[in-house]
Amino acid sequence: SMRLFSQIITTAIQNGRITEWLVATVKSIRLTIKHGICEHSALAFTLWGLLSVGLGDSKGATRFANLSISILERTNGESTKGFVYVICPVAIFRWSKSSVFSMDFYHRGYHA
Repeated sequence: SMRLFSQIITTAIQNGRITEWLVATVKSIRLTIKHGICEHSALAFTLWGLLSVGLGDSKGATRFANLSISILERTNGESTKGFVYVICPVAIFRWSKSSVFSMDFYHRGYHA
């Protein structure tokens, strides 16, 4: 189920379908809260952090990005690793962390 939502999210982003992206992200987060984490949970929390940046909440976005990286590292999420490790420093950490901090994540994302 979470894998399906990850595929829906990815397709929605690629095709500019913002409503589908938001709905699938919210449903993924709800499933994570109800059933526990999996590697696809990291994608959902990364995207929620991205949304938070867009709404002007850089502190909240940073918390969600840190959560998504923590989930990714706990689950060793191979299928979401590249996306999470690139989006967090490029779109989220740039507002709250130094570029030196972000370089490690750029490197991980590149090699994922």
